[in-house]
Amino acid sequence: KADAMLPQCDRILARGTLGALDYDGWRDFLTDSRPAGGTQTMRYLDSIDLTLRSLRFGGRSFRELRIAGNKIKNDWQLTVNGRQMQGTMLVASGDDGTERINARFKTLALTPDEPSVSVPVSPEKQNRMRIPAALNVIVEALQYEGKPLGRLELLAEPQDDGWRLERLALANPDGRIDVKGDWRISGRPHAEY
Repeated sequence: KADAMLPQCDRILARGTLGALDYDGWRDFLTDSRPAGGTQTMRYLDSIDLTLRSLRFGGRSFRELRIAGNKIKNDWQLTVNGRQMQGTMLVASGDDGTERINARFKTLALTPDEPSVSVPVSPEKQNRMRIPAALNVIVEALQYEGKPLGRLELLAEPQDDGWRLERLALANPDGRIDVKGDWRISGRPHAEY
């Protein structure tokens, strides 16, 4: 009998069903292994096809969804389908190492924040992790706590303490809100006005 050998391949497909995935917690962990100027993705993970009962992402919980996608160079092209969100995302790495998220959602239903279970981190590492991603997001049907809010357009660039909102527009049959300005983040991911 010969010894088993691992294939000489640097690509991994993650496929399966998970009860819960705390992306926020994993993102904290993965920042230590991030290559200089690269995005916060595992180096060898090349493709995913996951069915999740619960996903923790951006301080929010999402239930019953499927995420599928492929990595091209250091960028991820993802499709997300579930009761609370349906759409596509491109998670890219800018030249300065900042994540850039381009998302187009048919629906996005948000619920109130819930506490996240995360790995404890040092204040120094926490400060490095606070730099948010650049956002280019369009949601055709945004809901919050079951209430329809309308169409959302968001274009935001990261700053040390949050985002510079280049465009935040929310429109529905009853009216329209257009905002430009700063969205600051304090100890938790929430807005300060």
